Amino acid sequence: MAGKLPSLSHLISLALLFALAGCGPLVEFPGQGEEAPVYYELTPDRRLVVKNAEIPWMVFIEEPSMAQSLRRERIAVKPEADRLEYLAGAQWSDRAPDMIRRFVVESLENSGLVTAVGAESLDLPTEYRLRMDVRDFEAVFYPDPARPKINIRFAVMLIRTAPVEIIDTRTFQTSVSADNNNADAIVSAFNRSMNSIMGDVTDWIGALQNAS
Repeated sequence: MAGKLPSLSHLISLALLFALAGCGPLVEFPGQGEEAPVYYELTPDRRLVVKNAEIPWMVFIEEPSMAQSLRRERIAVKPEADRLEYLAGAQWSDRAPDMIRRFVVESLENSGLVTAVGAESLDLPTEYRLRMDVRDFEAVFYPDPARPKINIRFAVMLIRTAPVEIIDTRTFQTSVSADNNNADAIVSAFNRSMNSIMGDVTDWIGALQNAS
């Protein structure tokens, strides 16, 4: 006895199934079809030279405030003035605010400028707080995509905790050209830019103490 012929709807379903079989997955899951990113971190200069002798201050470094588009592990780039994207195949090893905060703590430690510095509450009373608002933290690919510029700009405030008093505020900024447009060169330029800013910040803190 001959088998039952498939219905028209069944034939259409089979045709669609075979047609889709050669199209790859319809939903791409995270990490599927792409290489794992290379992770980078900023490295404070261990030979940071300051113009002032050690000062008897204990400083707490607050988490920097940043635009939401910068508060992530992705490395921000600007292909045009009004467009922000992220570097393909590379990212920071940590959220940008945490990485910058750690960089500032280690830089001040390396400088030997202050008695104690930290990102966590210290058992001893903290006399000063350093507050940072990061305005720019990106690689700018215009007008020269072959040698992007790293733009970093911080507004920094030094606060005495008891009694509460704003000691001073200052904006620090740098613009450093990368040697080329690959990820290694871009991160190297970020490092140079951050270390340049931290040299200026430590000199500023030392000058404030001398003036007080």
